[in-house]
Amino acid sequence: MPVAAFAVIEMNVDQPIVPLWLFTRRSRAGAYIDLLFIAATLTGVWFSLVQFLQGVLGDGPLVTGLAFLPMALSVFVSSQFVPRILPGFGAKPVAVTGLAAVAVATVWLTRLTATSGYGPHVVGPLVLFGLGAGPALVPHNLIVLSEAAPEESGAASGVLQAMLTVGGSLGLALLVTVFGAAMRSAKAHPPSGLSESEQARHALTAGVTGAFTVGSAFVLCGLLIAVSALKGRRAAREGKAGGRTRV
Repeated sequence: MPVAAFAVIEMNVDQPIVPLWLFTRRSRAGAYIDLLFIAATLTGVWFSLVQFLQGVLGDGPLVTGLAFLPMALSVFVSSQFVPRILPGFGAKPVAVTGLAAVAVATVWLTRLTATSGYGPHVVGPLVLFGLGAGPALVPHNLIVLSEAAPEESGAASGVLQAMLTVGGSLGLALLVTVFGAAMRSAKAHPPSGLSESEQARHALTAGVTGAFTVGSAFVLCGLLIAVSALKGRRAAREGKAGGRTRV
């Protein structure tokens, strides 16, 4: 009801906070929804991985922060190449490739166990996650802003930022709920033969992998939307001509 009431109000005022005509174009609407799913996945993965690094591997805050460096570096590298390849390949292929990489990385993290180590089991997904994040985000930003007229760019950008913020908040809320439910279930049915500390790590890992599973569903939904709704080369050419790419 609140959403319906908000939509009715926005349709009947001269200066709406969220102009609903921003969602009338299929490609832009798909990009907005995708940004919601991407933000939900990114925020949820960061939160869940921190729990694993600190609660299961026993890393402190400083070491945990440093553990994310491979992802940060791969995001930096991928973001440098995305603007160069967009004009040739188009926004849709680049976005689909990025989302596919993020999906593989998130599914990979669902394979973590209480005995997994950082080097063999976490670094690979982190690098792949970072390599996919840049190609996933930049084309969606480009599609949203390249399809907006100059007088519409402020509203289009505002909705874009709102989608990222709301997606991150809703995604984290849902994944924390899944995390808690999976951890409680694992505590209620612990494997036999484990010490108390081992059982605690097992339960925490179950919560983390449960959250990663739902995060995988988020990004796979985004991938399906990208394949079915986004446009390809037009947005890339317009973004190159108008210089409207937004990270």
